[in-house]
This record gives sequence, C-alpha cells and structure tokens, in this order.
Amino acid sequence: MKVKVAVIDSGIELYHEAFKDIHVSGNRIIKKGCCLEKNEDIYDTSGHGTACASMIVSECPYVDIVSIGILDRDGKSNLAALEFALESLINSDVSIINMSLAFNILVDQKLYRIMKKLSEQNVTIIASMSNEGNVSYPAVYDNVIGVRAGILEKERGFWFHKGEPIQCIMDCVTPVVAVPQNKYIMIPSCNSIAAARLTGIVGKLLWKKKTNKICYKTLCDWLQNKALRNEWREDEVYTRFRVPEKRNWFVENNDPVLNRMFQVIGQYFQKRFSDKQICDIELLTRKGPLKMEMVIPFLKYVEKTMNIKIDYLKVNRYHLITVGTLVKYIKSL
Repeated sequence: MKVKVAVIDSGIELYHEAFKDIHVSGNRIIKKGCCLEKNEDIYDTSGHGTACASMIVSECPYVDIVSIGILDRDGKSNLAALEFALESLINSDVSIINMSLAFNILVDQKLYRIMKKLSEQNVTIIASMSNEGNVSYPAVYDNVIGVRAGILEKERGFWFHKGEPIQCIMDCVTPVVAVPQNKYIMIPSCNSIAAARLTGIVGKLLWKKKTNKICYKTLCDWLQNKALRNEWREDEVYTRFRVPEKRNWFVENNDPVLNRMFQVIGQYFQKRFSDKQICDIELLTRKGPLKMEMVIPFLKYVEKTMNIKIDYLKVNRYHLITVGTLVKYIKSL
C-alpha cells in the first residue's frame, strides 16, 4: 500500500533521481482567459516544490506524489489558484495535502470552507507558517496542522500542542534537498522544509497502520502523545536545544576511517591540517574551509575517493561540523 500525498507548490522535477522509485502524477493550475484550469504538464518553476517533495520521500518512501503546481518562479501565487487546487482534491483518494506556503490576508471564508470539506473526508492537511512569522493561512485553521522549524532536543523530533494556532515545531537542522537539473543543495532551515518533514512522518504513520485516512482529532492525539514536548515559550522556538559536542564526535587518531578522511580533506582543500587531534578539525563552521555551496561537490569527492554511497537527503549541517562528525556519519552508513 502506498500513501498518496498531494504537494501544492511550485511543481516537481519529475525525473530527478530522488523520485526514481516514486510514482509522481499531477498537473499545473493555469489561467486561461478569466478562468482557471488544469494543465497536465509536471514541471518545477522555482525548485521549491522539488525540495519539499524530496524531504517527504526521504522521510517516507512509501508514498505516491500528486504534484499540483500553483507557485511561480518567485514563489508567488494567488488565493484563487490555491482554492481551485484544493477543490480538485475533494472526493479524491489523496491521504495528505502538503502546503509549504502561506497567505497573510484573506478576503472571505471560502478557503476555510474547502478545508472543512477535506477534513470531514479525513484528509490530513499540513501547512507551513510564514518564514516572516506573520499570521499564516491556512496553517492557523483549526482543521490544519501548522508547522514551523526549530532545532530540538532530538534529531527529527517534534513538539506538539493541539491547542496552539501553529501546533507543531519540527526539528529541522540545515538540510540537503533535491532541486531541478537532478541536483542537490544544502539550504538554511525553514518552515517549508519542516512542514514537508512532518508530512513524511505522518505518511509513514499511515503506511505502518495500513490505512489511507485518519481523522484530524485522532492524528492530533497521536502527535501530542509522540511529541518531545507539549508546552513551550515563544523564545524557546529560537533556542538551539541540540548542538554537536566534542564527546559526540570524538574518534581516536589511529582510527583507519578517520585517517583516510584526513587524507581526503587535505587533498580536496589543498591544505595541510594539524594531525594533533584529527576529529576536531573544523569543516562547516565559521573557521572551517567548507561552505554551504561546496557541500555537495565535497560529498561527491568523499564518495569517489572512499568508495562509499551517501544518501544526500539524510545529510544535514551537523554531520559536517568537524571531521569527527563526518566520520561518525560515514560509519553509520
């Protein structure tokens, strides 16, 4: 059984390797004259939809994706296009709708009424809070699970309070995501990717339970029970509750993988590093030589020279803080 997830976004790059084992269907909402209609083409106008969908399938590979493109190359759309896209999913077999987008102003209650119909059909609706922190529709609706990003006590953990307007804080350390042209990049943590991660987690829940639908209250109760915390202060959302520490990345200097990595970084950065304590050599830090835009070329070089395979979608900044954190990650493969 596969869980069907609708991703209402900028579209998806259909032939990206991240989706090689995923069935992707969908359409794009276009304006023709004064009307909106579906265009059967599936493509990504900005890369945002591909990034979000890649996070979903990274968390749950047991999904079929329905891509509905409404965002333009600047990440903009209009309320009518969103409403049209959502109305097309009423009475469908979609289990989850992911919307990593937000509107700050509404003119009427039409959007809420559509959400209500979908929720009554036990369709799970997950939406991100605006990165600017404004009131975010549809994330604040009482039939939608609103999500924002944080750095929490546990990797891929979440906080959940079903009484909050934005109920979920999802752990999201600077991740690697898929983008068009069959590429990957590391991007800053953001609410869009946090919402996509929660969508994948919920998708896996449905897959494990062998069910396509779950009612809103039951899902909220499950998330409330599984959450790391159910209460928090606003200032805590901006606190890093988890940072790599030396005791977590310590590897003895005589470790063969550590020594091979020492050779690799010397070759890649064309630099002589101190071998006094190899695991402490900084990489993706202010002092380190690795920058975010260099992460994927560096990882490809590591793969080639060490004859290993890295799942880029499982990598985040904390795996690359020091040589020790990277070696620990490689040993976990």
